[in-house]
Amino acid sequence: LVPVFADASILHLPGMLLELNDSMRQSCFRAVELAKQNHVLFSFDPNLRKELRNDAQMRQRMMQMLSMADVIEPTLEEARIITGCTAISDVLRALHAAIHPNMVVKIPMTVEGLKAVKVLSAEGIDVPVVDPTGAGDTFAAALACCIEENVRMEDAISFCNCAGTLVCTKRGAIGMAIPTREQVLDMMRLHPARLHMESLQALYEKEHKHEIA
Repeated sequence: LVPVFADASILHLPGMLLELNDSMRQSCFRAVELAKQNHVLFSFDPNLRKELRNDAQMRQRMMQMLSMADVIEPTLEEARIITGCTAISDVLRALHAAIHPNMVVKIPMTVEGLKAVKVLSAEGIDVPVVDPTGAGDTFAAALACCIEENVRMEDAISFCNCAGTLVCTKRGAIGMAIPTREQVLDMMRLHPARLHMESLQALYEKEHKHEIA
């Protein structure tokens, strides 16, 4: 197992594995330990499953994994469950305080680093949804590719957005609907990313303007 990590560049784990059983949970934490020892970037998607469990222990495990991750990919709803916050700015502040300052929230949104922290967000792409299965996993895989290839964040968001969107337009088991790189690039040309950037402090003040006033 160790030689595998010696040659790896990115380890990606979905959080649902932590809730299957103790053996799987221990294996996940061991994998992260080996990744850190071998300077392998660790990507984490909470991937919460309501049918497994949703309690304080689950949230504690998720926060532990998030604190070790270099990149995280929760949905906004998952991030709200884990942090206990509602407003987007409060969610991002809580996550930013808990982990490394590199996160992608599948709105999608990325935080780069209150006034100094920049929030880069992209609007979704409206398509007829056939089957959303695997869209989040494809988003995470696309992000891993972008990180490996040092793609600038503005282009990475567009690439991930299009990759995940294309999965929703096809029916099939996980893997059968994953688009090719060429298909993703074609969609990027057809649907240029509509990006928005503001400071986390500005977003916080906008969402809490009545309280601040």
